[in-house]
Amino acid sequence: MSTGQARWMRHPPHFRPIVVVFVVAALLTVVSPDPAVQAMAEVTVDGRPNIILITSDDQRLSDMWMMDNVRTLIGDAGTTFDNFYAPFPLCCPARASIMTGQNAHNHRVLDNAAPLGGFAALDGSSTVATWLQDAGYRTAFAGKYLNHYGEKPVKVPPGWADWHGIVGGGDYFDTRVFENGVPRQYTGVYQTDLFGDISSDVITASAAGDAPFFLWSSFFAPHSGTPVEPDDPKPALGYNMNTPAVAPRHRDDFANLAFPQDPSYNEADVSDKPSDVRNRPPLSPLAQAAITENYQQRLEALLALDEAVAKMMSALEATGERDNTIVIFTTDNGFMLGEHRISAGKTVPYEASAQLPFLIRGPGVPVGESREQLAALIDLAPTFVDLAGTQAGLAMDGVSLLPMLANPQFGRNRKLLVEAGPDALGEPMAYSGVHTSQWLYVEYDGGDQELYDMQADPFQLQSLHADPAYDDQQAQLAAVLAVLRYCTGPTCRGAPLPPVGLSRLTPDVLGRGAAAVEVVGTGQGLQPGSTFAVEGVGVTVAPDAAITSDARVVLHVSVAATATFGLRDVIVTNPDGSTAQCTGCFRVGSVPTISSVAPASRGQGAQNQTITVTGTDFAADASVSILGTGVTILSQAVQSENTVTLALRVTTSAAVGRRTLTVTNGDGASATAEFAINPGPKPTSASPPVAAGKTQLVTVSGTNFVSGAGLKVRVASPGFTVGTPSAVTATSVQVQVRVPATAGPGSYKLVVINPDGGQGSCPGCLVVP
Repeated sequence: MSTGQARWMRHPPHFRPIVVVFVVAALLTVVSPDPAVQAMAEVTVDGRPNIILITSDDQRLSDMWMMDNVRTLIGDAGTTFDNFYAPFPLCCPARASIMTGQNAHNHRVLDNAAPLGGFAALDGSSTVATWLQDAGYRTAFAGKYLNHYGEKPVKVPPGWADWHGIVGGGDYFDTRVFENGVPRQYTGVYQTDLFGDISSDVITASAAGDAPFFLWSSFFAPHSGTPVEPDDPKPALGYNMNTPAVAPRHRDDFANLAFPQDPSYNEADVSDKPSDVRNRPPLSPLAQAAITENYQQRLEALLALDEAVAKMMSALEATGERDNTIVIFTTDNGFMLGEHRISAGKTVPYEASAQLPFLIRGPGVPVGESREQLAALIDLAPTFVDLAGTQAGLAMDGVSLLPMLANPQFGRNRKLLVEAGPDALGEPMAYSGVHTSQWLYVEYDGGDQELYDMQADPFQLQSLHADPAYDDQQAQLAAVLAVLRYCTGPTCRGAPLPPVGLSRLTPDVLGRGAAAVEVVGTGQGLQPGSTFAVEGVGVTVAPDAAITSDARVVLHVSVAATATFGLRDVIVTNPDGSTAQCTGCFRVGSVPTISSVAPASRGQGAQNQTITVTGTDFAADASVSILGTGVTILSQAVQSENTVTLALRVTTSAAVGRRTLTVTNGDGASATAEFAINPGPKPTSASPPVAAGKTQLVTVSGTNFVSGAGLKVRVASPGFTVGTPSAVTATSVQVQVRVPATAGPGSYKLVVINPDGGQGSCPGCLVVP
C-alpha cells in the first residue's frame, strides 16, 4: 500500500524463491552532485557523523503505531520513507543486502541456511563494516547477525572493532553472546533489554573517542522464539504459529486487542494468485484465533524494543553526540498474518511481507517530513558510504538516500529489484518482478504471473495479468524485469545498458550438416530473452539461447546439408526492440568427403597399424574416430586437405564386424566410411618338438589363419629362425623352425600374424626337449 500503508495502518508463507522489481526512469548515483545534497554533505561529512542503525526482525509496517519512542524520537525528529522495501524479504538475504548494498543475486546469500545461505554464504571480507573501518570509523555490532553465526570456530567477522554477536539464538531469556572474542552466557535476562543496555554502553564508550562511530544494533524482536509460554497459541494443523517470548512486564498488555484485518485477510477469492496461494484453504477459526494471539504477542515484544530505543537515544543525548549522529530504524523483512490466506511467514512479494518501516534522523535530515520515493535495504550501505565520504570495496546496486532526502522529487520513477530463491529446501515459488510507483508485476519460475495496480488495488486483491487490456503494460514491465534480473551496479540503479552488440562467435565456422553445435557469442548489452538469427537460409539458431551475462551468450547452431558456403551476418534482437548486426562473423564451411580407407580392415590383435584416409576438404584441425570399443587410435595427422593418416591398435577381444570411421573438421562438418575388424588368428598347438641346434618342419594348429604374403609365424624368444609359411589352411600352417644350439629345454611362445595385421599367440606351444 502506498504512502506507508496509510502511514502505519497495514499489517511467510510457504513461498520461497522470488524476485520483484519496483519501477524509476532517472539514473541514480551513489554520491550526488545536487546542490541541496552538497549542503547536506557539508553538515554530515565535515563533522564525520556517527551512524546508528537499529533493526528489528520480522516486523510488520503496520506495527509501528504502538512504537511511540521510535516514532517520536526518530520519525518526528527526522524523515519517514513510506515506500521502503526488502529486496529479498527473508532474514539472511536482507541482512547481506544491508552489509553490501547488493541484491541477493550479486552477494549470493540466497537463504537462511547452507548451502545457499546463512552466515557462511556471506563474503565478509568486503562489507560496509570494512569500508567504514578503513575510513576511520570505530565500528560496533550488537545483537543478531546472520543465521548460523557462531558455529565453530567462533570468530569476529572482518571490519568490526567492537563485537557483541548472538551465538545460536532463539531463546529470549538465555542468550549466548560472543563479545570481542569472549563467549558469555546471559541467563534470566530478557534479550531485548540486554541489547538495549549493551548498545547504550557502546554509544557511551564510542562517543568518548575522537573518531566517529558506526553502530548496528540488531534486535531479535519480534521474531518468534522460546521459551514457550502458557498463552501461546496451540499449533493449528498446517500453520506456523510460533510467537515471540514477551518481557514479563508486558505480558498481556495487548491481550484484548483485536487483530485489524485489512481486505486481503483470509482472501475470499484467490483464483488469480499463483499456485501456492490459490491451493490454500480459507483460514480455519482455530488458525484465525492463533493469528490474533500471535499479533498480540508480537506487539508486546515490540514494547521492550521501543523502550530499548529510548534508552539508546538517552545515552546518545548524554554524550552530546545526538546532533552529530544519523539514526535509522528499520527491519529486515515484514511478516504475513493471514493476508491472502497465508497465516505466517515472509519471502512473498505481498506488501505485508516486503514493505518495511524506515525512519531516519540526524544532521541534514529534514525534520517532520516524509518521502514517497521507492527505496530499499540495498540503499543503506551506499548512504553510509556517502555520509562517511569514502568508497565501497565492491559494486553496489543501491543508491544513497541523501538525494531523496534533499529533494522529494528525486528518483520518483525509480526501478528497484527485489529477488528471492531458491532456498536450501528447494521449495517452489521462486519469482522475479517489477514494482513501480504504480505497478507490481511478478513472474514465478513455475510460469505463474501477477500484475497489480498498486494505486487502485493497494491490497493486491485482483491480479490483472490475464486481462488483455493490460497486455501492453505487462510487456513493458517484463522488458524492465529482463534488464534488472541480472543487473549489477549501475544497471540496477537505472543506468541504461550499453547498446546491444555482437562482436564474435566461437567457433565462427560450421560445416554443412553440423547439428546443434555449441557456439559462444561475445558482445555487449545482451538481455535475457534476446533472440539470434543467421542471415540467409540453411542455418538455424535454437531458441534456447543462454545469456550468462550482458556480454556473453551460449547458442546451439545447426547447418543444413544444402546451406550455401560463405560468410553470413548474425542479427541479435533484444526484448526492448533494440537490434544489432555482426557483419560476416559466421561462415558456412565446406564438408569433407571420404573416397577410400586403406587398408579398410585390420584383424584382432593388430598392433601399430598405419591407415590412410583419402578424400577432400579435410581441415587442418580434422580428427578421426572409429565407432565402438577395442580400437585405439595411437596417433593421427592431417597430411593435406586430401589425406589423413593414423596409427591404431586392435585388442584381441575387439568385436568382429563393420565399424564407422568418421573424419570431423573442427567446425563440426564430418564424413564417414566403413572400416572392419576381422577375426584374429588363434594358434593352439605346434608339433613335433624341435631339438636345440636342429631345424624341423613344424605344423601350427588353430583357427582363423589367413594365407597370403603377409602371413608370418614368430617365436617370441631370441635366436629362433622361422621360415616362410606353407600348406596354409584356416586351421593349420607349416613352417621350418630352427632352434638355436644355446636354447634350453622348455616350452616357447609362438605368435601368428595374419596379412591384415591380426595377431594371436600360443604360450608354450613350441617344445624344445
